[in-house]
Amino acid sequence: MWMGELARAGRTEGTRGSYERYLFKLIDQIERSRPEADAREVTTNDCRAFLDRWIGKAPSTVCTIHSALSGLFSWLYLEGEIEANPMVRIPRPRRPRPEDVDVVIVTPTEVEKMLAATNGWQEFLCLSVLAYLGLRRNSASRLRWRDVDLVEARFDSGRRAARSQSSPCRTSSSKSSEPRASRPRAPVRVATT
Repeated sequence: MWMGELARAGRTEGTRGSYERYLFKLIDQIERSRPEADAREVTTNDCRAFLDRWIGKAPSTVCTIHSALSGLFSWLYLEGEIEANPMVRIPRPRRPRPEDVDVVIVTPTEVEKMLAATNGWQEFLCLSVLAYLGLRRNSASRLRWRDVDLVEARFDSGRRAARSQSSPCRTSSSKSSEPRASRPRAPVRVATT
């Protein structure tokens, strides 16, 4: 029922899926030590022990896990399912500001070396999508054929649509007006039947 509340509140499918995965891991951890435990028996220390599994991980990941636990137990408390929220005494970690996050920058020369090292057109095209469109790894890994419109020369990476005619496409976070790399001039043949 909580997932329905999240959907009605406008949380994305990705957020709901992420929360669900972490909550299943919490349940698994608690059931290993207390097989018959239910939500009313989860303690603050149970939550701390679970959060401790992610010490040293990316701050954004830790914040997401904390939000999932805090949201669930707040909802259970407001619904009268539990007497106390075990997350109340666990402060939320700070998410780093975007300007404080290290960004890996690949130079045009490095992109050319990577493209030259590809084995076949499939690898070349996959790497080209990353290099020219500026997708993050997660967005690229979730890209599916249903997101591609060959007629309109568009794709939707979940956040925005990009036109393949714009040369080269950049994400909204790009600060430089310089292209990431020059387009390769290799012929592309399309098989027709």
